[in-house]
Amino acid sequence: MLKKFLIGTIVALALLVATNASAALDFGPTTLKVGSTGVYVSTLQSFVGAIADGSFGPMTKAKVMAWQAANGLTADGVFGPMSKAKANAGGAVTGTYPAGCTSNAGFSTTTGKSCAATSTTLPAGCTSEAGYSSTTGVKCDNDTGTVVTGPLAGGAGDLTMSETTTGVKDEVKEGTTVNVLGLKAEAEDSDIAITSMKVVLHNDSYAVSSEKLANYVDEVSIYMGTTKVGSADVADFSRESGSPDTFTKSIALTNAIIREGKEAKFYVALSAGDNLDSDDLDADWDVTAESLRFQDATGVIMSLGAEDDELGSNIVTFTDSSDDDSIVAKSSSTNPDDTTVLVDESDTTDDVFALAFKLDVDEDSSDVTVTSIPVTVTIDDSGAIATSVDSIEDVVDSVMVKIGGTEYEADLQDGETVTDGAGHGIYIADLDEGVTINSGDIEDVKVYVTVKGTEDNYDSGTVLDASVDVSEIDAETTDDEIGVEGLSTASGPDLTLSLEAATVTVSSKSSSTNDDNSVGTFSFTFKVTNDGEEDVVFTDANTTGNVEWTLLGTDTGIGAGELTLLSGDATEAPSGTYTIASGDYATFSLDVTVTPLNSGDNGVYRARLEAVAGTDLGDDQVAGPETLSY
Repeated sequence: MLKKFLIGTIVALALLVATNASAALDFGPTTLKVGSTGVYVSTLQSFVGAIADGSFGPMTKAKVMAWQAANGLTADGVFGPMSKAKANAGGAVTGTYPAGCTSNAGFSTTTGKSCAATSTTLPAGCTSEAGYSSTTGVKCDNDTGTVVTGPLAGGAGDLTMSETTTGVKDEVKEGTTVNVLGLKAEAEDSDIAITSMKVVLHNDSYAVSSEKLANYVDEVSIYMGTTKVGSADVADFSRESGSPDTFTKSIALTNAIIREGKEAKFYVALSAGDNLDSDDLDADWDVTAESLRFQDATGVIMSLGAEDDELGSNIVTFTDSSDDDSIVAKSSSTNPDDTTVLVDESDTTDDVFALAFKLDVDEDSSDVTVTSIPVTVTIDDSGAIATSVDSIEDVVDSVMVKIGGTEYEADLQDGETVTDGAGHGIYIADLDEGVTINSGDIEDVKVYVTVKGTEDNYDSGTVLDASVDVSEIDAETTDDEIGVEGLSTASGPDLTLSLEAATVTVSSKSSSTNDDNSVGTFSFTFKVTNDGEEDVVFTDANTTGNVEWTLLGTDTGIGAGELTLLSGDATEAPSGTYTIASGDYATFSLDVTVTPLNSGDNGVYRARLEAVAGTDLGDDQVAGPETLSY
């Protein structure tokens, strides 16, 4: 049930307001200085014209020093007994207050409205939330979801509260601040200022874990959206009488103002200690927003919760900082396809793109630092004429790993194994001081190989590939070494190192059927340019190293293909075999036809041109679809 406390009659209210306006300000029993927090700091900030956020920082110190200098005090920015006495003896008041107010205490002697706030974040050209700005034309209702300060407007008002789970978590990892309870508030018939919220923390696991709140939490904060409007150190919480595992505190809120008809979300957040005892990990604590106090524009003070119903609660668990630490290796869309790499007889071919994958650190994880990455480079020269290769260094000049925008050279380790032209070598990229991947971030890892010339080293046609054994990647958090999850092996494509290399450009692709849809034809037109030093030779057969296509549809058969020379410098001998000399080019058409073999093969068909003369074309060269009938 909503409880309202009326502050007398209208006449009595006016008298009380006048008294409040001239009453001594309560700056608390201790000296206020940089680092001080709480409601007394808010009172001081309101007095000197600083933003009343309850945290004594450099801006507050500057305001205090200016006030002290103006009032004949030592301008040291420390608000002690002499400054307090001067303030309450009529010291000059700086800052801007609502009409009829000389501080943020009480209510205006002229309007009867609250003196609680000193500033407004209304849009430029607006004097209230009504209408539109005279300078910008935007609406003045300031519906931005941010904390709004300023005098309360409206009449007798009310507040409705409901619980929300949006942005709320059930686990608090040591050393982190987490929203553990969410509330949604709506102001009705008036602007509403929430002045305090009572928070109760109860250890549901007290029988097997410490009952002391300070062993788990350093601070409890209240947020309005993403803005902190109140906080309390756990030392300020009181043990509930007869219940040593229950702690309570009414936390004062500053500038927690909801405009009439608007909604705002409030969160209770816990800041966990850095080093929880092992006996306290996985302990369950019940976090409850038991009640709150608020006021409307008429000055009526009201409350919600407590004897009626709690506002909301959630059970949270405290966990070790390493529980959620994880780094995951994932495949990358930038990983290259199988292809032919044009190499030189005598010179190196630099930075051949051989592998790409991703390292993903979970948003609930600590930051992860990667310190080394192993790269296995495999070669196969055994199918060539000569098999003289007996070392990976006959083929590979160097290996480079790029991560976090930085390049790292990988060193060949002892124990490489190459026999009769086939084998591998392992290269380790030492990442110096390490590459740190922040919580929630993803880094691309790319591997490049510089290849030697073929002369006296290896034969044209040798195949090379790179891979990374993910389990051998070294990674760590600030506390522990951790293993990389996800892919067991990140694998690159087959790279055919050849003096015969063709550049292939597809200029058109189309499809059609005959009159009764019994035969489908899929057509491609492409240009082949010989960039290499030797002749490019290929046939119209659908085999590796020539013209390759795949039929996609009900029938998984290949389909018949016809290759036709359209133009350019290519010779055909024997029939169906084409030769393009170094530096020349030619344009061809390929027609693939398919006829369903039986009634069960009716359906939709496509054809994909995959490779020409050893050059991979990727997966996007698809003609079709066509619906064929038996």
